[in-house]
Amino acid sequence: MLLNQKCQSMAIEGKDYHIGMEIYCNETSVYAGLYGHILELRDGEDKESENETVEVVCALYVPGSDEKQKDIESRFSELYGRFMSIDDIGLDYVIMAPEMVSPLDNTNPLSVMSEIEKITQAVAKLEREANSSGGQNVPSIPIYNHLRKICESDTSFAGLVNQEHKTLIKCFSYIYEQVRNTIANGANSIWVADGDVYKLSEDYYRLDDAEIERRKSEEKKKRDEELAKKKIECGKQAAKKTVQQVNNIPADGQIMLGMDDSPVGEKGITSDDQFTFDDITENEDNTDNEIESETEANVA
Repeated sequence: MLLNQKCQSMAIEGKDYHIGMEIYCNETSVYAGLYGHILELRDGEDKESENETVEVVCALYVPGSDEKQKDIESRFSELYGRFMSIDDIGLDYVIMAPEMVSPLDNTNPLSVMSEIEKITQAVAKLEREANSSGGQNVPSIPIYNHLRKICESDTSFAGLVNQEHKTLIKCFSYIYEQVRNTIANGANSIWVADGDVYKLSEDYYRLDDAEIERRKSEEKKKRDEELAKKKIECGKQAAKKTVQQVNNIPADGQIMLGMDDSPVGEKGITSDDQFTFDDITENEDNTDNEIESETEANVA
């Protein structure tokens, strides 16, 4: 049996394991202390090793701190009898036994998590985000290391990091914006003390911006709805105008007068004065652009 689709699950010794589940490697594994997620669950003929147990195939995250990387490299170097770098070890496809991994339960409310669970969850979250985000012109690795150390010693701060709307990439953006606001006289760069940068990273997680995020989301939704309504109304007006133009075409034998009261033609309007579908489409596009410009101006 091979499971590799998201949300597929397998019960192993009374525990539920599913694809995509966040895990950390416990002390029974040489990978102890690393975090990752489950890629595959293999059993029977689909197993790649001779292990008797179900194979839990994981993608592990590269440790963000130099200290932890050296620790992992030291373990594997001793195991293989030669120096093994973090790249030599390979963390993107690791086959493990079920008892070597412990699930991180992301569904537990922060209020009922134990202190160890809060710290473990926060460190794993930081490590995952550090592997998937750029530094945005800020010293990302030192900031990550600083935040990690705080989480490991301060449960209350770990709880702040665990908030769903707080992310490392937003933290980097916050630091960048705060520093940029201090740059004067059009300077392109500025030196900022390490301690000041670290304080800004802490300030971001301590900032109570959940309500701000909620309001931003609601305002964007309202703007999108208003724009959609105006586009629909514009389409109705354009269609009505088209019908009026068609109804005003004279019948055979009638004479239509131009704006200067001169005859346009005995058989109705001439080819140069005809109202075509291309004209209608162009009018609708122009009206849409006007509405979007007007809406953006109102929002601004």
